[in-house]
Amino acid sequence: MSYFSENTLIRASFVFYVLAFALVPLMPSVWLLLAPMAIFGVAQGLNLPNAFSLLTAGCREHPVDVLPSQLLRRRQLPLHTPQASTSLIV
Repeated sequence: MSYFSENTLIRASFVFYVLAFALVPLMPSVWLLLAPMAIFGVAQGLNLPNAFSLLTAGCREHPVDVLPSQLLRRRQLPLHTPQASTSLIV
């Protein structure tokens, strides 16, 4: 059960990001940068789980077909071709 929606928590994390980045130039010593770092950590804690939740919800609604491994291998450049083994010596 969630008390707040994902969008609300992402907006709140944006406020914490702005606050953390606004405080960084105002810190007179390196040790006082721990406060903006802690606020940034709170923003990350609010943002990332909700962003991944929205991402996985979107993937469930619109699944993407995975390419077969043969198609992926054709796009890779083999190591024995002249293009892949160019020398850096001039």
